[in-house]
Amino acid sequence: MSDWFRKHRHLYPDDWDEISTRIKQKAGWRCEVCHIPHGPPPYVLTTDHLDFNPVNCSDDNLMALCQRCHLRRQGMNPPPRTREEVLKRMKPKGKQLCLPLPNYGLRHRSRASGDD
Repeated sequence: MSDWFRKHRHLYPDDWDEISTRIKQKAGWRCEVCHIPHGPPPYVLTTDHLDFNPVNCSDDNLMALCQRCHLRRQGMNPPPRTREEVLKRMKPKGKQLCLPLPNYGLRHRSRASGDD
C-alpha cells in the first residue's frame, strides 16, 4: 500500500479492496491501456478513478491501469476522464507502451524456501 493511499484511505469506501480486485479481475489482471500483466513495480496493477473522486466507485468510472499508465494519465493536461478517451489518447502506437524490464538474472526467493 502506498504512502499516499495510507494517508487518504478514509476517502475510500470500506469495501474498496473488493471493488478494486473486481475491476482488476474484469481486466484479466492486465493494464487496460498497455496490456502489461500485473507484476512487480512499476507494473503493479492499480485501480484508477477516471473522475478523480474516490467515492465514485461505479464500474464505468474505474479502470485497471499499471502504475506507469496511471501516472501518465494523471499527468496529461487535461487528463482523459472517460474510458473511451483514455483508450483513444493513450493507445500504444506500434510498439507496446510499457515494455517489461529486463530480469538481469535476478531471481526472487521465497522466505519460506530457506534460500539464503
